[in-house]
Amino acid sequence: EEYANHLASHFRAENLADGWTLAVCLTPSPWVPVAILGVMNSGNTCIPLDPEAGASWLASQMEAADAELVICDSATAPLFEASGRKTLVLDVGWEQISTVPISDVKPTRPPVAFLFPGTPQLPAP
Repeated sequence: EEYANHLASHFRAENLADGWTLAVCLTPSPWVPVAILGVMNSGNTCIPLDPEAGASWLASQMEAADAELVICDSATAPLFEASGRKTLVLDVGWEQISTVPISDVKPTRPPVAFLFPGTPQLPAP
């Protein structure tokens, strides 16, 4: 939870809080819940994207969501290079993000997460 709060505070410091649409496209790792909770704790809308879905599907979902930022990792960042969207490469940028003091500011709107119809589902463990 502390990591997610650092990320939420980073979004606030970057004026990306309370109402933005942010996409999360990460390979399965402990960064996934950090990113989703960080987006939601900052009062933003979270659009989770499956990196295995294919470039055309990702492009169409990014177009439909009009996400301001894609939170990705070094493995998924190349999927968004041609999109023109801003990216936050979480595993590369974490050292800087972790230095942002955790703010006590609570979001002014409830967090929202969407799954698009046709989103590939991960198999049950």
